[in-house]
Amino acid sequence: MKTLVRIDLDERPERTLTAWAFDGASGILIGRREVHGERYGIGDRIYRLKQNETMEEPPRTEAGEVAVFLETTRLWITVVDHRVEIWFDFKGYPQLIGRVGDPAEWGLKLEPPKGERQT
Repeated sequence: MKTLVRIDLDERPERTLTAWAFDGASGILIGRREVHGERYGIGDRIYRLKQNETMEEPPRTEAGEVAVFLETTRLWITVVDHRVEIWFDFKGYPQLIGRVGDPAEWGLKLEPPKGERQT
């Protein structure tokens, strides 16, 4: 397991920092935990992060949205979330949405086409 380290060089007493965890494959926010510093020297502390954690606070999300962390830019973005909804392809076949994003951008429709089959 990869460990990231943040060194705090100020003179303040020990404090806890918040680490935000995200799914390694999708980047979706999955939780947070408090990280306690370990003494490194006089007044210095080391805060160890686990793999797929960041100190960057995610954005607030509205209903139907999720926060996604982009490791390439080390930034959070907000993405629409239609997972577990049923949308329809161009032939009228139902499709269960299993990833975040806008199904309309993938060519799916919320309602089946008129006169097309639905099974």
